[in-house]
Amino acid sequence: MGWPWQQKKEVLQPPTRLGRQRVWSLPCQRCRPPMQDLYLILLVSLFLLLLASHTCTGTETDTTTTPGTPKPTINVGIIMPQSRIRTRAFQNKIRGAIRPFDGDLGDRYEFSYTSFIQVRMPHTPTPKSILDIFCHTFLPQKVSAIIYPSMDKTFGPNTISSQNFLQLAGYLGIPVIAWNADNSGLEQASKSGLVIQMAPSIHHQVAAMLSILERYEWHAFTIVTSMIAGHTDFVQTIRDQVHQYGDPQDTSKPNVKFTIIDSLLVTDPAEDLHKISSSEARILLYCTKDEAMSIMKKADEMQLTGKNFVWIVTQSVIGADPNNVPKDLPVGMLGVHFETNSGAHMRAIGSTIRVFAYGVKKFLNDPTNEHISLQPEMPCNVNTMRPLPELSSEGNATRPWPELTCDGNATRTCALNAMGPSPIGNKFYRVLKSLTIPYDQVYDDSGKVGQTKTLEFLGDGTRKDVQLKIMNLRKSRSTLDNLWEEIGTWSSLGPDKVYINEIVWPGDQHDPPPAVPEKSHLKPSMRSTATKDHGMIFFVVGVMILSVTAIMYGSFVISN
Repeated sequence: MGWPWQQKKEVLQPPTRLGRQRVWSLPCQRCRPPMQDLYLILLVSLFLLLLASHTCTGTETDTTTTPGTPKPTINVGIIMPQSRIRTRAFQNKIRGAIRPFDGDLGDRYEFSYTSFIQVRMPHTPTPKSILDIFCHTFLPQKVSAIIYPSMDKTFGPNTISSQNFLQLAGYLGIPVIAWNADNSGLEQASKSGLVIQMAPSIHHQVAAMLSILERYEWHAFTIVTSMIAGHTDFVQTIRDQVHQYGDPQDTSKPNVKFTIIDSLLVTDPAEDLHKISSSEARILLYCTKDEAMSIMKKADEMQLTGKNFVWIVTQSVIGADPNNVPKDLPVGMLGVHFETNSGAHMRAIGSTIRVFAYGVKKFLNDPTNEHISLQPEMPCNVNTMRPLPELSSEGNATRPWPELTCDGNATRTCALNAMGPSPIGNKFYRVLKSLTIPYDQVYDDSGKVGQTKTLEFLGDGTRKDVQLKIMNLRKSRSTLDNLWEEIGTWSSLGPDKVYINEIVWPGDQHDPPPAVPEKSHLKPSMRSTATKDHGMIFFVVGVMILSVTAIMYGSFVISN
């Protein structure tokens, strides 16, 4: 009998090609190639297995291009508005923002309008719809980051959706460059993800509110919040910063001892506000505009808005339009504010895109990143899957996500898995946080942003250079309606963080409540400056009169 290939009637068919390797085609299962070809098949199989393993685990790959070959396009995801009119405005902003880069970000990638993978996300997306955006669009397109501008200020279901979106992006190792008007409810999601937050954070708002208290030497205060998303983060941020003020080892804050009288969560204003009725407190209020109406209406009925009470509120109470003020808010309130209207939203498109572009350029200019691709591969290890946490309204992981795989089927080969964030995404995120960019290279209206000259970020991805407006609720001179009027600014940089002009205080008073600062702590207003000038004139004239009188008296004595 002999071996099958020793039988003359059974011969091997001519070899075919698979790639560049020779593979034998056998006429039957009993037939075998010569031994050296078995070794060749084994080597090719091992090579393909190694290549597949290399691709599925997202390992760093050599992406250098040879001269004459077209450069690959770097992709970035962007969340677009639901309105078609605003979508077209967004698209025009995209084209304008990339124009300074002239189509490329160095020698390795093309950067054009087609680089932007545009997705419309529902107003209140479910976890499944968020998962579909990643599985069917962002991951297959190998986006290196996501741009997420949002002007929604409902501080409700959409905030929870944003939390889920940011948390899932962080889970997958995709950096997010965000501008969220309602970011005060996104603190925990931002900390657990890879988020660059371009809008002022709740950390900045708290710092501004405490700076106002410090300026007027109001060292005891009460915290009042509603059930608004992020209220526990607001309270904890205040406690953390109060601790910094009292820590002699922390030189970032003055050595001031603040006392938190109480922290009050209001669910029923009629019952809960009685707890602060016996104190002449300074009150920090964090809630929505609608909730502020009911809280302040009851506070006014309980005589908690008179001249001995000062209410300082967050951006969420003031809202996007300072001229649209609920009638139940009393004159004399103070607040911190930044623009969250449609104009600010549109400006955020250009700034977030340019932060991404400069981040890519810095990443590629680092020689150690020469062989690292910014086109991440989707992880492919279904056997090590773990549940993705779903965020509750407070940003804490409480329940597993439904349908964890891209198609809802746990047997799919390429599914979300427990390999953890991509090391490439983490590295790119660190580069984004380290950026220092001149304002005129980020903002089209850089001449209007104050004295700060560069855009920088803190270690948590929030802005280092932030300026907030200090607002005072007063009556309009023309319509007699209440309106929020800018009376000063707070800056995160520089020794003099707060500048405040004249204030209308509670009870329509022109003097602040007790515990006012020393005169040296106050910025002189135009009225006080004029008074000082008049005093100096009177002083000089008086000295001259005394001098002339003394000379005349001396002459009289000598003559006698």
